Amino acid sequence: MVCVPRKIAFLVLAGLAIAVSGCGSNNTSKIIGKWKLASAPGFEEQAKMLDAFKAYVYFEFKPDGVAVIGADFTDPAMKDMIAKAGDKGEKMAMTGKYKLLTGDDVELSGLGDPKKGGGLFKGDQSRVKIKIDGDNMTITGSDGTGTLTRIK
Repeated sequence: MVCVPRKIAFLVLAGLAIAVSGCGSNNTSKIIGKWKLASAPGFEEQAKMLDAFKAYVYFEFKPDGVAVIGADFTDPAMKDMIAKAGDKGEKMAMTGKYKLLTGDDVELSGLGDPKKGGGLFKGDQSRVKIKIDGDNMTITGSDGTGTLTRIK
């Protein structure tokens, strides 16, 4: 003999489990990897300068929640020169954290200068929307939208 309230409780719990599983991140596992910045608000002048040095800005999202924004070079000679510069080369990347939230929302922290603001990441902690379609990523923040492509 099964009690009716027990059946109702089971159905309610099952419904909650289904609802919660549907509220996850759209970016789970898709975000992991290294992405080359193609465009962002106010990035046009920096992009020209980077191109002259055969360099690019990248975002890297690691499985452990670490996010890195840095610069890298397509020219092996430039890459070697920066590597030989020692400490100066290490400052070409900034490490912070990211946390996947519901849907396309992602929280980034430690990647901005709270005193400067601006760009896609205002302050030290920012909530952005990240949409990934294959090898293309769109990041929308309070100051605009940036596009990135996956580095293979």
